[in-house]
Amino acid sequence: MNPDATSTHIFCAFSAGFVAVCFGSPVDVLKTRLMNATPGQPTGLVSIISHMINKEGPLSFYKGF
Repeated sequence: MNPDATSTHIFCAFSAGFVAVCFGSPVDVLKTRLMNATPGQPTGLVSIISHMINKEGPLSFYKGF
């Protein structure tokens, strides 16, 4: 198999995109929750993380995946 084949480039591009989403999605969810916090909701980073884990479970960091 030719290492510079088009299929290799396509596979690597999709793999890089998937890994980027896996690491970037939780950060984006946290940022969105910080920006959209209303009175009565947790506003600190640590309190939002603990609230998400306790109330919604760890998969809540991947909402919208």
